[in-house]
Amino acid sequence: MLCRELGFHLAQDFYWWNPSKLPTPAEWVTVRRVRVKDAVNQIWWLSKTPWPKASNTRVLQPYSSSMKTLLRDGYTPNMRPSGHDISDQFQKNNGAAIPPNLIAVANTESNSPYISYCKSHDIKPHPARFSLRDSGIFHKDAYRRRRYRNGPICRQLLFRSS
Repeated sequence: MLCRELGFHLAQDFYWWNPSKLPTPAEWVTVRRVRVKDAVNQIWWLSKTPWPKASNTRVLQPYSSSMKTLLRDGYTPNMRPSGHDISDQFQKNNGAAIPPNLIAVANTESNSPYISYCKSHDIKPHPARFSLRDSGIFHKDAYRRRRYRNGPICRQLLFRSS
């Protein structure tokens, strides 16, 4: 519906892993014990255009220790068991790594600017709020420029970028 009927474009899908999420659905997880707890939520990054103004260079993260070792000691280019052909270009030090589309952040905050604003204006906070400031992905990229101001989730993100 969002894409077909409202003209949005899916820029990328992200997955939010909340390590503090309560066991749900409770009946299946804690009562009957026939399922494990649901811990991942999907986040869709939607854009008004097919090519949003974005750059992964704004959300780079430090290299892992193994990547630092690879850059220091070198690597013999060859075919990996996965089928990827790793060339000598893989040894180029770009200063940092491109992050994955998995955001691992707990949702345990109870006194954020968003929550405080809702309390002071007698508004019930939205239950599907994400602690994205700590993830860096959205905070440093699209929302950093304060371009999106509509909707309760976007307002929450603007509070975070202040």
